[in-house]
Amino acid sequence: MVPYGIGVDHTNRSVVVTIRGTISAADLLIDAMVHPESLLLEAKRWGFEDIVTEANYAHRGMLLSASKVREDIEHRGILQQLFNSNYGSINDLPDCTNYALVVIGHSLGAGIASILSLMVKPRFPHLRVIAYSPPGCVFDYELAERSTEWIDSVFLGSDMIPHASWHSLTKLRGQMMEVLRRCKVSKATAIRSAVTNTHAEDMLYHPDQVPRTFARDQLARKIEILRSKASDDELHMIRMHPPGRLLHIMRVSSRKGSCCSNTDKYLPVWIADRKVLDVFNVGRNMGLEHFPNNVASVICSVSKEFDTYSDGDSLV
Repeated sequence: MVPYGIGVDHTNRSVVVTIRGTISAADLLIDAMVHPESLLLEAKRWGFEDIVTEANYAHRGMLLSASKVREDIEHRGILQQLFNSNYGSINDLPDCTNYALVVIGHSLGAGIASILSLMVKPRFPHLRVIAYSPPGCVFDYELAERSTEWIDSVFLGSDMIPHASWHSLTKLRGQMMEVLRRCKVSKATAIRSAVTNTHAEDMLYHPDQVPRTFARDQLARKIEILRSKASDDELHMIRMHPPGRLLHIMRVSSRKGSCCSNTDKYLPVWIADRKVLDVFNVGRNMGLEHFPNNVASVICSVSKEFDTYSDGDSLV
């Protein structure tokens, strides 16, 4: 079971359930279970049939993990006692009868938190979820749109994980194979271009001018085979998306600082159409901007900057 914790925020009068992101080999196996799984069985088990339909799906690995967390919460009875002082006999727990329930997580934990919210929503209908850097394959499109009522997802810059779905990754694979087919320089030169800022156009043949070789023809045939297989693949037919409302903290400028540091400026922008995340953006910071310490640092910095605005000012 993915580790989770339950805490009490007396300042904001909230009980907070937090779920850890990927850190172990077992977590990676959960991430890899990308097949879309129907929510109907879990809906009957935990009583959220009125939230989902037979057309709603969730990431299989995250669904199994969320179910285990829900079982453990039910078994321990901590939430029940926090929200009802007359329940059970756990000592030293505060009375949080009039508190709100908030569920949060990062990365894998964000996906599990989003699915877990379905399972506890019948008992806590006004709960909120904050999903930091969630995977791009948590819910089907319809449920992802409906979950905007209680889930807010936040991700930073060119973070690769909110773009990561079976559809976007296979599309990226095809693009990389096509680039390899058109490439007119050696692999070493192509790798060096990442630090020399060489224009990609200078290293690629025009699509109509690619020389015919055995290796290039094999690549072309492989690309076509993979494209034809994808049309009948359930993983492509049921496209998955990140949950809830999507807040993108965009990097709008980057300035070289002292020594090896950079000073980046960020601006939070709500994404109107989640389908824009179907495109996998490859960049130098797509891994670094997923790390929770970087996400937390930028969120704190942006929040402090926005706190300096007066109530009448427009922030975006």
